[in-house]
Amino acid sequence: MKRIALLSLTAVLLLSGCAAPAGEPAPGNQGGSTGPSAGTDSPSGPLTYFETYSGVGTREGYYYLTEEVKEDADGRNYLSLLYLDYATRQEVYLCNKPDCAHDNDRCSAYIAAEIPGDCSLLAWEDKLYLFCSSYTVGMSVGDGYTGNGVTSAVPPALYRLNRDGTGREKVAELSSGQVFGSAVLLAKGPYLYAAVETLVSKSSDDGGFVTTEATDSTLMEFDSRSGASRQVCSLKEQRVIGAYDDRLVILRTLYPVDPDTLQDDDEAYMENLRSSTQLILLADPRTGGEKEVLRAGYDEIGNLCLWENRAYYGAMKKGVIRWTDLDTGEGGILTDQLPAGNLNYSTVHDGKIRVEYWEDKYLNAAQTGCRYVDVKTGAITELSLTTTKPREWVNVLSDAGEDFLIVSDYLAEEEYVAWAGVTQTNITGRRYALIRKEDFWSSKAQYREIQPAERTGS
Repeated sequence: MKRIALLSLTAVLLLSGCAAPAGEPAPGNQGGSTGPSAGTDSPSGPLTYFETYSGVGTREGYYYLTEEVKEDADGRNYLSLLYLDYATRQEVYLCNKPDCAHDNDRCSAYIAAEIPGDCSLLAWEDKLYLFCSSYTVGMSVGDGYTGNGVTSAVPPALYRLNRDGTGREKVAELSSGQVFGSAVLLAKGPYLYAAVETLVSKSSDDGGFVTTEATDSTLMEFDSRSGASRQVCSLKEQRVIGAYDDRLVILRTLYPVDPDTLQDDDEAYMENLRSSTQLILLADPRTGGEKEVLRAGYDEIGNLCLWENRAYYGAMKKGVIRWTDLDTGEGGILTDQLPAGNLNYSTVHDGKIRVEYWEDKYLNAAQTGCRYVDVKTGAITELSLTTTKPREWVNVLSDAGEDFLIVSDYLAEEEYVAWAGVTQTNITGRRYALIRKEDFWSSKAQYREIQPAERTGS
């Protein structure tokens, strides 16, 4: 049997951006920043933006899905839903059954999933929402390949559940071949917004590899009361980067030539990309009305993040961060004092932009440094807190009032992948901790560790 490569759509999306997991909107800006904070419990308010992969914070704690996929007694893969309580610094399975092993679908913490990242988690008003997209592709058998297209192990669907994990119910189900796309979610009142992508599976020329590919991406609105859905806008050549003043903040790329016509000419494709124009727009999700805020060349917006009423942006390898006012379009330079290099930023923590430095290579690039830039003064603070293996600069998961919730270290193991000829680090878990904000900014490792729940399952 020929080897099969199952290419996770989620992994592709993560490689295309640089945002760290952040479960909540930033305070005072309607979720315009990708940084975390506490403010998801209000039943009314403006359109709110979340950037969440597998965890989401609230005022009291943090809900998340485990990194490691396990197999139950019937051979089905699953993830576990857990809760970290800030007050007690205790991690628990989101299950209220005594003596439960948390390893079958009778447990409220059991989430059917094929791979990590299959589900995104949202805390909104007094409920939790799961956007689940568990899918498989056809398998290679002998010289052939069966199962044309994408099939779902569990139909991709939106679920609602109580904060204690009980009362799970399906709100809406996607059509065949569709999955929830990027881990960008928005909410306003009863309406939830998510990217939905249409997938097809393709085999390599020799029939030995099978991959999935998105052919269409759309921002969809879901009514959490009725399950009704509608298309808001296409996400082709554009992406949602936040929300401000009850409007979507969109980054759109305008090409001189339709890039779909240049797929077989790499040189022409890259030249077309370099010649493109980037637009930052405000768009009303209900009416479709748009307002242009900024127009710039392709190489001028390599990095982009939002905080309150401003967008902060700059070229990929230059140490200059510029800003533009989302109301007036006025702008200026926040700082030109950052070291140049392979840097990126897309998150803001407590009014400070997180700037990460990476090795200048495409595959297996390691982090080499981290700085924070104050959005008001431009002052630069260098962070020296790191995890052990893989070595990364400690990141903020959620705002816990006077504290930040962080990953203080990883549970990881190395594996040699013979067919790829590389050694990869597989993360099987995380060590969580709280740290005072002043200690974080001073790079003092005064961690207050979260007591982990006893792991179950195979």
